[in-house]
Amino acid sequence: MMRISASNKKDLQKGVTLFELLIVLALIAIITTISGANIRGGSNQRMIMAAAQQMRADLIQARAEADAINAPIAIHLREFDYSIPDLNISRTLPRNMQIRYGENNVIIIGPGSWLREYEILLTQGNADATIVIAPLTRRIEITNA
Repeated sequence: MMRISASNKKDLQKGVTLFELLIVLALIAIITTISGANIRGGSNQRMIMAAAQQMRADLIQARAEADAINAPIAIHLREFDYSIPDLNISRTLPRNMQIRYGENNVIIIGPGSWLREYEILLTQGNADATIVIAPLTRRIEITNA
C-alpha cells in the first residue's frame, strides 16, 4: 500500500471552492442578462417591422380603393391603433407599440391628396420604423429610423 504524506494529501484534494463557484455563477448571470436584452431588442424590431408591413398593406389597399372610386379615403391614426372606416379596417398595435404622426392624426389618401409627403413613425422600446408615403412616385415605403 502506498502511503500519502501530508504535503501530497493537499495536492490530491482538488475541488471547487464556494468563492470560485460564486464567481462562475455571477459571470453566467451577467452573460444571460446581456444576451436577453439583445434578444428582446431584436424581437421588438421584428414586431415593429411586421406592424409596419401590415400598415403599409392597408395604406396600399386604401390608395387602390380611392383610385377605384375616384374619391379620397381617410386614415385615422391614434397613439396605439389606426383605422380606415371606408374599408372597415381597424387595427390595434401589439404590446405598447405607438404611432407617432404630427398634425391632426388624419391622413387623406387618394385623388388630389398626393401633394405632400406623409411620415408615420412606429415605436416600441428602442426599436422603430418609419412609413413614408411619397407624393409624386405614389410609393409607400418602410425604413428603419
